[in-house]
Amino acid sequence: MINETLVNTTTSPVVTTYTLTLTANTCTNTQTVNVTVNPTPQLSSSLVTTPICSNTNFAYAPTSATSGTTFAWTRASVAGISNAAGTGFGSINEALVNTTANPITVNYVYVLSANNCTNIQNFNVTVNPSPVLTSTLSPAGVCSNTAFAYAPTSATTGTTITWSRSAIAGISNAAATGTGSINETLINTGSATASPKYLVTLTANGCSNTQFVQATIYPTPTLSSGLTIAPACSGVETNYTAASATAGTSFAWSRAAVAGISNAAATGTGNIKETLTNTGTTPASVNYVYTLTANTCTNIQTVATTINPKPATPIITALGPTTFCVEESVDLQVATVSGATYNWYLNGSNLGVNANTATVNLEGDYTATVTNTYGCTSATSAAVSITTPCSAGFAGMPTVFTPNGDGENDMVYAVIPGIKELKNFSIYNRWGNKVFDTQVLGTGWDGKFKDLEQPADVYFWYVEGVDSKGNTLKKQGKITLAR
Repeated sequence: MINETLVNTTTSPVVTTYTLTLTANTCTNTQTVNVTVNPTPQLSSSLVTTPICSNTNFAYAPTSATSGTTFAWTRASVAGISNAAGTGFGSINEALVNTTANPITVNYVYVLSANNCTNIQNFNVTVNPSPVLTSTLSPAGVCSNTAFAYAPTSATTGTTITWSRSAIAGISNAAATGTGSINETLINTGSATASPKYLVTLTANGCSNTQFVQATIYPTPTLSSGLTIAPACSGVETNYTAASATAGTSFAWSRAAVAGISNAAATGTGNIKETLTNTGTTPASVNYVYTLTANTCTNIQTVATTINPKPATPIITALGPTTFCVEESVDLQVATVSGATYNWYLNGSNLGVNANTATVNLEGDYTATVTNTYGCTSATSAAVSITTPCSAGFAGMPTVFTPNGDGENDMVYAVIPGIKELKNFSIYNRWGNKVFDTQVLGTGWDGKFKDLEQPADVYFWYVEGVDSKGNTLKKQGKITLAR
């Protein structure tokens, strides 16, 4: 009986011959027995694999020097590899996904079969992780012209980082690239938020991954409502409505005290609405300093205006009596203001007179205003009243007077409305003797002649005068002296 273990060290079947000698009854015989020893199938493909990157195909083609070898493989599930356990025949071709930040070793078990002989062999493959950013992909926004600083991090040891940023509309900076941390000052030239993206490339253990980091660059809020306010006159309200193209902008303003402006310094929010008083004679420049805030970003701008002086309230001077006959007139005058225009009013109606002197002859209340070269108009003057109770000429000469010393009707006067010059006022008795004469308006006869009281009787008077137009007026009549 033969009982031995034969080892085939080749890759092909080997025939071993046994010679048997048989003896019986003194008789012998020799015979040979051939035994075929099949080889153990072995992998001739390398059992040392190159590490692969997560989610990259692992391809392995098994080979054996033993003809007719068949291959079956299995792979158990591994913590950190998202793939379920796998089996297959022949070559391996599958993408393994490493869900961790560290390399993971995966074991494959091959069962080789040839000539009814089997063999089990193992080999490992390392699945390196795809490096990812552990720092946020949406960092906090920053203001225009303020450094955007971002420090990228990854949990995969040895990760190197490069980045690039394309040029985009609204950001004046050219495209840029770099390595490691990002630190650059971006300028937003628009009024809306700009969102440039950084393409970050991470490399570790020969594996690369790209991710986008979204930056937010807030605009600098600016006034779209202009930086000047139309000049205003002293005492007239200054109005300014603040506006910005940047949504959500809030406005705060301040105004310092200014020489020539009586108002104290002031502050406010939103729009400007205040009345400033210029106490001088020349324009005063006033600046409002606006602080604009939007998305935590601030900007300071100055809005300028001019407060022009207002002329002093004019005072009307009458160059003559304010009570006269309708045929007469009087000149009303206000002080001259260089370059000014003037408006005269009768009972509130504009007379259309642009001069510092107005000749008036109608009864009523006269007022005036003055407008300076800055277009500012004074307050309205106090009114001057004109009365015209009569017509020029002889009107209402008395017919009787009683010079008895009782204080009533004791004298007779020449009543000649509108007379500018009295040439003669004479009184005669019935015998033609002159008992009184004068050339002074307002001087009357008291019924005496040479300090002697004249008798009650009828007397004759004669009046001659010149009116405001140079006309000579004459009239005579009679009057009764009663006692």
